[in-house]
Amino acid sequence: RHDESFTDENLDLHFWRDCPMLMTCTMCDQVVEVSFFREHLLQECENGDAPREAERIAEGTCPLCGVVVPVGDNGWANHILADVCQRNPRPVLSDGR
Repeated sequence: RHDESFTDENLDLHFWRDCPMLMTCTMCDQVVEVSFFREHLLQECENGDAPREAERIAEGTCPLCGVVVPVGDNGWANHILADVCQRNPRPVLSDGR
């Protein structure tokens, strides 16, 4: 779907503030994909306590709610957008954005 209001600036704002597929790292405030949050903590996060925090998240589970997410291309999209992860602080809008 094409939306004329999604300029580069608006798209950046959407990613930073609203996109339900992204989350703000609680350790460093970087915006990362929900599906890669555990890996972010293990490999990228600059907070020294991040690897210990990553150990609390089982591989393949949602870091927001703990639900096991099916492996595959649509597993995360289905969990976050279709099933609507109950712990996601970024709500899915009714128009699908």
